[in-house]
Amino acid sequence: KHYAQAKGHEDAAACIEALRTCAPQALMICTWGDAGAWWQMPGGDIVHTPAQNVRVKDTLGAGDTFLAGVIHKLLQQATPAEAVHYGNELAARKCRQQGLDNLLAPLADDQPLAKSSDISAAKATIAQVPGRDTTVILIRDKDTDTIKAYINNCPHQQVPLNEAYKVDVNPFAKTLKCSVHDAWFKVEDGECVEGPCQGDHLQPFPIRIDEAGNIYAAIDD
Repeated sequence: KHYAQAKGHEDAAACIEALRTCAPQALMICTWGDAGAWWQMPGGDIVHTPAQNVRVKDTLGAGDTFLAGVIHKLLQQATPAEAVHYGNELAARKCRQQGLDNLLAPLADDQPLAKSSDISAAKATIAQVPGRDTTVILIRDKDTDTIKAYINNCPHQQVPLNEAYKVDVNPFAKTLKCSVHDAWFKVEDGECVEGPCQGDHLQPFPIRIDEAGNIYAAIDD
């Protein structure tokens, strides 16, 4: 995009058409940031492959990542359309994290923690956060019919609430209990209302729920 604009081309298609005479037999590709990529095979039409819509954390290296993905797929005998699509996917994946480490590993917010239909007000669900040494407590707030999520760590002695036994829930008082020293926490806001850490709070954990009811960690890796 920056090269094309510096050369006075108003869009990716114009850049490809201008450069075609320099490499008549080449696969031509011009990326255009969050608009995606345009490409053309010799004698073919110029095709647009849209970029993926993702939460952006860091774009440094996204262009090189795109090219690496395209080359990788072409070496595997993929079609140009498949190669450009994969390059877009890999570049989008890179934009969602800082740096390039573990670029092919799944992000925590790619895998669901649970289904919202499985979360009740009478039982605490313990879920492992994908890719992290963290578990979270999921429980339904009966008053608002919303799902609350807290890091599974008691502020009394910094241990999981289910360290000794399961997390008991009192659906009438709308509280849940740490199994180690019987600290009771409000489902509504995680405040300890009884026990050794009264007044302290469980740490909220950010989640998002998609249209299918899947619960995901809403965090940046």
